[in-house]
Amino acid sequence: MPAQPPDLQDSGWFVEKLVSTLSFGDRAAFLLEDWSIVADIPLGKVLIELNLDPEQAPSVDVLGAELIPGAVPQSVSGRRFIAIRLPSRLGPQEPHTFQLQVPVPGADRIGHHLCKPVVHCRRLDVRVHFDRSAVPARVRAINGRRTQAADSGPQHEVPVNIVGEVEIGFEHPVLGRPYGLAW
Repeated sequence: MPAQPPDLQDSGWFVEKLVSTLSFGDRAAFLLEDWSIVADIPLGKVLIELNLDPEQAPSVDVLGAELIPGAVPQSVSGRRFIAIRLPSRLGPQEPHTFQLQVPVPGADRIGHHLCKPVVHCRRLDVRVHFDRSAVPARVRAINGRRTQAADSGPQHEVPVNIVGEVEIGFEHPVLGRPYGLAW
């Protein structure tokens, strides 16, 4: 029987704000995520899902916390989870911030940057920074539709600014639904 993904909805913490940025550069693409979390209960570690397909994230660097030794990124039912130890135990309602940095080989073939919250999230910002030589003609918002396809359903276009960046924000996104940008 295949391993089941963990149920993180009652995990003892929530996301105050997540800023997830996919950046295409001259050398390589990378994912940079700034997490602001708040503990509901005393908390010393968190299990989070990466906002990438499992085969896209060969390594993860964490700032403001640490990967739990031996708890390397793992794929469960097509989803990728990592365990993170906080620098000190949080008390109820105590906040903490940390950052993930992930190289993303082959990101130029993706065509979207999506996040699917698996714990309560008050604010989600999704950004993409395109290489200025490869800015797409059209970028669309993905607003939590039930369908998985990035090119179906009603969408609105989001403008790319003069430095090649596009951003969209969501308040209280619905758990398990995709939010982000497609091009």
